[in-house]
Amino acid sequence: EIMSTLNIKFLENKDYEHNEKLAQEYDAMARKLEKENIGKAIELYEKSLYYTYTNNHPYARLAVLYKKTSQKDKIPNLYKFAMFCVYNFFYPGSSRNYRFLRFYEEYTNYINKTTKNA
Repeated sequence: EIMSTLNIKFLENKDYEHNEKLAQEYDAMARKLEKENIGKAIELYEKSLYYTYTNNHPYARLAVLYKKTSQKDKIPNLYKFAMFCVYNFFYPGSSRNYRFLRFYEEYTNYINKTTKNA
């Protein structure tokens, strides 16, 4: 099983807390700040993830912002954490499976690309 092979931890020494409302609020604040303050936007998106947001948006934006700010080393854990959140907190069904597989493909594509370029 995929989940058992992943060491889930988005940020070192930080656990997570499930609070969809706070996650949405941090995501909305980050969207507004993205163009004027990338560093603060990253911080807010990461807070959104701390509260286990299951929406695709903060994960996709963080991947882009990590690339822009030379933090590419965080991307594999970002995708692992996305899979963890979708698997554990998203309502079971085909939509959950689709989201999980989408993040798994992003993760494996990123790993394959970085391995190929090494």
